[in-house]
Amino acid sequence: MLTISDVQVKKLAEPLEEQFLQHVAQSVRTDFPAEFAMVTERELASHIRPAYGRFRRFGFRQKEHLYRLVVLELLYGPNFELDLAKECRAVAFETHVSDQSDEAERFWTVYRHADALPQEKRRQPMSSFPEQMP
Repeated sequence: MLTISDVQVKKLAEPLEEQFLQHVAQSVRTDFPAEFAMVTERELASHIRPAYGRFRRFGFRQKEHLYRLVVLELLYGPNFELDLAKECRAVAFETHVSDQSDEAERFWTVYRHADALPQEKRRQPMSSFPEQMP
């Protein structure tokens, strides 16, 4: 019987993950041309990768959910979820959220609450990301 270790599975998945992250960067530029027109590829990638990894650790796996969560992060800043209502964070991000929880329900809870974030928190077109994001 063939056994594949977790390390081998991760190595096999890396090219697909990299391809997805490149797709996210391209889609962000297409979907939000004004907001990210002057941001370099390197700057964009340096914010996409950590956000993607964090949302994966929160148990999000569906590509569409990950894309939209990364976009929220880019638009509202690092750890934007801390600005969401406590009830929302408890449903979507708390460590007690089981792997069996409904990812779609968790995602839409975040998305609905993010819609209520003040517009002044939303990223405006600028030449680059601030040197130190809050």
